[in-house]
Amino acid sequence: MMANLPEQKEWIDGIYQMETSDPVIGGPGGISNRQAEQLAWRTAYLKEHQEKAGEDLLSHTKAADPHTQYAPKASPELTGIPKVPTAAPGTNNEQAANTAYVMAAIAALVNGSPGALDTLKELAAELGNDPNFSTTILNKLAQKLEKEQNGADIPDKAKFMDNVGLKSAATRAVGSGASDIPDITVGDGRYLWKTATAVAATKLAAARKIAGIAFDGTTDIALTPDNVGALPIAGGTLTGNLISTVADVLRMVYGGYGAILRQDGGGFYILLTNKDAANGAFNSLRPLRIDLATGNIEFGQTANASVLQEKGQRVYSPNNKPSAADIGALPAAGTAAAATKLATARKINGVTFDGTADINLTPQNLGLVGIVETGSGTGYYWRKYADGKIEIFARFSSTYGAVSDVVFPKVFTEIPLIFVKENGTTGDNGWLIIVKNLSKTGFTVGWNVFSATGSGSAMEICYHAIGS
Repeated sequence: MMANLPEQKEWIDGIYQMETSDPVIGGPGGISNRQAEQLAWRTAYLKEHQEKAGEDLLSHTKAADPHTQYAPKASPELTGIPKVPTAAPGTNNEQAANTAYVMAAIAALVNGSPGALDTLKELAAELGNDPNFSTTILNKLAQKLEKEQNGADIPDKAKFMDNVGLKSAATRAVGSGASDIPDITVGDGRYLWKTATAVAATKLAAARKIAGIAFDGTTDIALTPDNVGALPIAGGTLTGNLISTVADVLRMVYGGYGAILRQDGGGFYILLTNKDAANGAFNSLRPLRIDLATGNIEFGQTANASVLQEKGQRVYSPNNKPSAADIGALPAAGTAAAATKLATARKINGVTFDGTADINLTPQNLGLVGIVETGSGTGYYWRKYADGKIEIFARFSSTYGAVSDVVFPKVFTEIPLIFVKENGTTGDNGWLIIVKNLSKTGFTVGWNVFSATGSGSAMEICYHAIGS
């Protein structure tokens, strides 16, 4: 059942701002009702003061001589500095008021005004900056209806009734006739009392929203957990804080056991229940406790057992020994990823090496012959080894069927071994390369011909010569 918030006539200087972290709490004083409550109090406060001001102004205008507190209006003659006793604050009689009393009253008036009406400028603005405000008000008051006339002095009664929406209802008789206005002081079966409840209706006069979904009673609506800011029974994502104001925050039930998260103001625990008592009281086991004041983590088995305490570090025990990897050590038969020295110095191709310094290997250490001299030019490269051997890599251009004399770029001391290959055209040819006149200084390229196919085509000849 819905109820109205209790209201007070009080001016609230600031309106509470709802925060995204505020919980949803209704009822009097609840966070969800706080803004509406504060605005209602302001409204009641302003209504009371407005009504009081209206009553005061009405009394003033109805008085035969509303200005009896001032000097006679008929040409008063005051000279010098007239002095009168300073009246006590709040004095309200025919006593004369001096400037001290007036200044004190003004100060008190300003001090008690809301921030938006505590200066003459602000008051003038609220009065429409009308320098003849008093005359304006008096002129308006002169147009007022007299209460004692009970509406008899309304100039155009028909227009007045139309303006206030009375229309023909105001001229009808009160009674039980078909055209009569029901008498609300007696029972009338044709109408409901204004505080009564209709048995049924087909539609609401004004459509309402239920959890954000429009509803006027003409059709069913379906609300989802999202409409009311709730999580579904299964699944869903909680985006805000889940706040519990009891010590046992969360109980997890599965397999006949219960596990409880508990925060008792001194520590945070994981507590356990006995088997098949998942919804019962927790037992004496305390596998984990965090001290809320120090952050110490405590591990134990029973409520009175000695515990191991450590801040944010893994705790080891004889039953929970660290591995070599846990403490950055090598296992007994492990291999180090890096070391500054080998336990046993080794030889690399005959050169001693223990890891403490770099070593250099020569071709001789590797069973090779070192290169002592090289040369190169267009289409060739040669190198000479320490044992006197010479090796030449070269290529030259020719054509099929043309005899070419080749001169070695480096002279041998004996006839070398030579490998020759043509890098011919992509087309067919009937030519086979042969080497003739091989000597220490060069050789001749000749051809065996099977057919004239490919004659005169440009091609490239590569050779590799080895000797002393």
